[in-house]
Amino acid sequence: MLNRRHCLIAIGKAAFAAGLPLPAMAAPPHFFGTAGAELGLQLFMLDAQARTDLEGTLRAVASMGYREVEIANLYGRSGGTIAAMLRAAGLSCPSIHVQGRSRGDDAPSFDGPLGALVGDAQAIGARTLTLASFRFPDDAPARLPDERLRKYVARIGNLMDAGAWRRNADFLNRTGAMLAREGLRIGYHNHNAEFAPLPEGGCGMDILLGETDPACVDFELDVGWVAAAARDPIALLRAHQGRFTQLHVKDVAAATPDYAFVQKSAPLGLGVLDWREILPVARKAGAVHYFFEQDPPYEEDPAGIAARAHSYLAALPT
Repeated sequence: MLNRRHCLIAIGKAAFAAGLPLPAMAAPPHFFGTAGAELGLQLFMLDAQARTDLEGTLRAVASMGYREVEIANLYGRSGGTIAAMLRAAGLSCPSIHVQGRSRGDDAPSFDGPLGALVGDAQAIGARTLTLASFRFPDDAPARLPDERLRKYVARIGNLMDAGAWRRNADFLNRTGAMLAREGLRIGYHNHNAEFAPLPEGGCGMDILLGETDPACVDFELDVGWVAAAARDPIALLRAHQGRFTQLHVKDVAAATPDYAFVQKSAPLGLGVLDWREILPVARKAGAVHYFFEQDPPYEEDPAGIAARAHSYLAALPT
């Protein structure tokens, strides 16, 4: 029996012999732009620009082709003001990154009144408040003078034991249950500290996934940080169907595995990760929102990096 490919070949030969135009071969559909795969940008990449001109930055993001953003700061504005800016730019914001504890800056944190966070999220139209990193233990040592934030977080990460990860799981369950009553979800965004082996076996990520309630707790898989810990993101997605509803699409160069917030970033498509394989697996596992991000330091304007990443991702076949 002739299949479609054989029929097209036969039609093409007949058309060529008759001097007729050849039939056009349909291009394969693109991964993004299909149902269940939304492409966005983690706005933290453009934090410096957003601080000086948030409206202009959002318009620039939309002009690149992105239709969603994930924000990590409200930049001193109300949720209603942010929502108006997003509408004007033609963007939506399904997720807001929230710090587990206040860092003493203007980033939102779960240390503040939950009602205020909920109100801002609802005004913006966000569905998920995503815990940006693990919540520090109550007895965590203070940050040293002149200690860089990432170094400090890495130092605390090295102190995280099974009990500390279980307390994070409890926090996610408690807060997730409260948010669910407001029509919201809590998410958890990983780095690589979650994959450090524990003395009793397993790792922090095993505890978080195993001891949180899927009814109210989602996860955002940062693929770059997973790779930095020498873990397989595809295996993780397949093992935990339905838990990873969001992805950070981030590429990395080959490097020594690390669990202490060290990562060697690479331009998207030029690192070690095969996005043509990862993205379809992620969608089958339940991921809906995909946010591009590349970690600093940047060798050029991050807006240019974000624009090229969109062009690369938008061209990927389904």
